[in-house]
Amino acid sequence: MGRILEQAQRLEPVSEDHGFRIGLWLGKSPVSRIIQWHTRSIYSHAGFLTRDHQVIEAVATGMRIRPLNDDPKRLHWFDIPDLSISGWETAEAWLRKQVRIGTPYNYSGLFAFVLRHRALAHNMLFCSQSIFAAVKLGGVELLARCSEDLVAPALLAYSPLMIYRPLPAP
Repeated sequence: MGRILEQAQRLEPVSEDHGFRIGLWLGKSPVSRIIQWHTRSIYSHAGFLTRDHQVIEAVATGMRIRPLNDDPKRLHWFDIPDLSISGWETAEAWLRKQVRIGTPYNYSGLFAFVLRHRALAHNMLFCSQSIFAAVKLGGVELLARCSEDLVAPALLAYSPLMIYRPLPAP
């Protein structure tokens, strides 16, 4: 677990701000702790930051949009510099569509991390799966040769195409 955090803390924030961010959460709930333990990571959740500082995420009740009001100490932000403006808009539009149509949470995908076996569920998404798929639709493949149903929040952090960046205070 410490290796990802140590990597993130050593990275210098980049100076330009284009606002294309993915958030990875350091959860404290029992379910978060199970995800962290089974994926050997500090991360338990992933979300997408919109330009108006809202978060689009997959949670137990399904896809949702909510205001960003999280404790910054429990959250790491990553930029995706290779994602174009049109790619970001495509990714955000697809995620907003998932919210609108009521895409349910992919519990079988979540339990696949815990049980260490692949579980495919059509028309359902878990948090990191939704982020990975949206960014891929936007034109950037964060992890080559990796299927979205295998992407845990921890795995997103290993993408060489994401750059750690602390979110500035509001």
